[in-house]
Amino acid sequence: MPRVTISYRRDDSLGITGRIFDRLTGRYGRETVFRDIDNIGVGLDFRSQIRKALSETDVVVAVIGPKWLGPRSGHNRLMNGADPVRVEIETALRHEVPLIPILVSGATMPSAENLPETLNSFAYRNALTVDSGKDFDIHMTRLFDAITEILGLETAADARTIPPEPRIARPESDIVAMSSPELRRVIAERDALRAERDELLVRVEQLCKRESAFTMELNYAAEEAAVSQHETDVAELTATLQANRRAFAKRMIAHNLVFASLTAFAVFLSFYAFLR
Repeated sequence: MPRVTISYRRDDSLGITGRIFDRLTGRYGRETVFRDIDNIGVGLDFRSQIRKALSETDVVVAVIGPKWLGPRSGHNRLMNGADPVRVEIETALRHEVPLIPILVSGATMPSAENLPETLNSFAYRNALTVDSGKDFDIHMTRLFDAITEILGLETAADARTIPPEPRIARPESDIVAMSSPELRRVIAERDALRAERDELLVRVEQLCKRESAFTMELNYAAEEAAVSQHETDVAELTATLQANRRAFAKRMIAHNLVFASLTAFAVFLSFYAFLR
């Protein structure tokens, strides 16, 4: 199985990186996909730790979001030589580890002018786009195909290895007694059974993958539904508050008009009494 490392910024693409991580682990196994390699113990040189992690990596997936360069315009994190993401990309380029840029949340590839000299070649890498919407599955399939092509894996490299079929010893007298047509018929039946077995194994593998993907989609759908319901509740509460404010403002205006009318009437009565 390939060993995949994900490079990303938490404040830039944490959510969709989690989905990409889940799909990669579902495809290649949880023990072969790594992220958060910048989570290094106190007192350790993170450069050597990153270098060690990438030396054991077959391919690096660099997730690039809108804030990958920096949280605001004019602030470029990559110009800092101690930036962990810069160290990760530099190390991958220096050691010629296959590197796949992934653009998320509408991000674009950074230009060479926005990169330090050691990362200039990264600007010319052909990137893949991964959308968190309805095309997520299609985009992840393209990522799997890219990893397969880069590493020269077989298309069904992750399929279960089919154990060899045990050979059943047949008495020599039975084999000799078989005529050629009967022998051909037995061999054909055997081959048909093997093909049927292989097809069933492939279907089981596909069903397992679909079940895993469906479970993850249900979890994300539940989270999105909860967020949507929260936003709806906030919108309804805001509308109610605004309506109450408008009603209160109308009542205050009515009270002020009544008070002004009573004050004017009192002044009029006082003036009338004074004239008499």
